[in-house]
Amino acid sequence: MTVQINDKFRHSGTDYSLISIGKGELFDPDSLGIHTGMGRCSACWRGYQVVYSVIDDRLVVADLYYYAGFDHKGGQVTPTQGPKVNDVTPSVSDDFHSGLNNFYASINHRLNYTGGLLLGSDFITDLRSGGYLQAWKYNTTVELTFENGILSDICDRSHDMSIIRETILEPGNKDRSTRNKIIDHVHKTRRMKELLRLTFDGLYAGDIWPQDDLYDQDMMDYVELIK
Repeated sequence: MTVQINDKFRHSGTDYSLISIGKGELFDPDSLGIHTGMGRCSACWRGYQVVYSVIDDRLVVADLYYYAGFDHKGGQVTPTQGPKVNDVTPSVSDDFHSGLNNFYASINHRLNYTGGLLLGSDFITDLRSGGYLQAWKYNTTVELTFENGILSDICDRSHDMSIIRETILEPGNKDRSTRNKIIDHVHKTRRMKELLRLTFDGLYAGDIWPQDDLYDQDMMDYVELIK
């Protein structure tokens, strides 16, 4: 599967990838009357990308890209323009990026989410693989916690993820001993267990493990362990 574009999160002057959502759904474009379908680019099959931010400690949808399809009129093919949202009319282009052709700038739609969000920056390009990109593949990982949409806590989780990364990439760990080593560390570190649960519960969670048959089975076993 082609690597999928992540949603983005602007925080404290840094652009992060939104890697994982602690629980539930963070945002559904349908709630704003934006009806998305399958995208036309293999890097964004869901047909939209959200840019989140925190404004005055409040979680918001800052910007939104989405694929609205095309109109066929009078022999002309033009991008369909989406509806107005929060008094913002989307800009229309044949292709902003990843096949998305509508862009809402600064809609600043407030969200009432309660839970944690895991953000990543400084992606390690040598670790790129298919699907969504996992948290352990970023040098910097930050967790933001919200209560009814209000920012309540900020924690740097980069060290936690570096432990997972080092264990997975350690020479000779392409077997089930990797899982056992990480499980052993989880038993010793309650916060690591909570962090891995956060990663698994995320909208983009997938697996912590490299993509192959052996690790697919390990991932399923591990999900059962941390429930």
